[in-house]
Amino acid sequence: MRGFTAGLLLLSAVTIFTAPPVSAACTLPNGTFDSDVSGWSNFADFDAGRGNPPGSNHVGPVPISNSGNSWSDCMLVAPGDACTLEAEVLFPTGENANAAAQLGILYYSDATCSSFLSLEVAPGVSNSVQEVWLPTSAGSVVAPAGAQGARISLNVIAGPTQTANANWDNVLLSTQPVESVPVPMLDPSGLVLLAGVLALGGLVALRART
Repeated sequence: MRGFTAGLLLLSAVTIFTAPPVSAACTLPNGTFDSDVSGWSNFADFDAGRGNPPGSNHVGPVPISNSGNSWSDCMLVAPGDACTLEAEVLFPTGENANAAAQLGILYYSDATCSSFLSLEVAPGVSNSVQEVWLPTSAGSVVAPAGAQGARISLNVIAGPTQTANANWDNVLLSTQPVESVPVPMLDPSGLVLLAGVLALGGLVALRART
């Protein structure tokens, strides 16, 4: 019986240590704008006709040589929270080719998002392609030391000769595994070896009882 118990403990240890650790939950209310732009402020205008599927956040018109942002409501974060940030953006037909859009996340040192701390952004997207939903991603974003709050920023930058507009949709902030301490993993040969160890443990237990 002791050999069987030891085998169960070994199996439990493998189950525990092969599960990758994950960061705190990355939550973003209403990133798909299916029916409204609730949870977003500043440049935030619901467009029921455009979207992927229909329903998006229209940012604009942004004045010439300026930028306009639609900001999400403040979200609670903790230092080290790791997430992936991605979205889709569309430029309407007729926009000046000097305009661009940029996805980002702003971190704050307080839970009400009033004391700015730092910013992480995705590469800018040019509006040279229009009426097409273009993917953009900031990749992995990690809350810095001292961070307590965060906002997502949907930025549109106007060129020097014309105002700018863009539609945003499918803004996703998702939890990703945190690669900190290496996690022991078993390949198939290791599983065979483990099965053998468990079987041997059972035989030892049986012999001990006889």
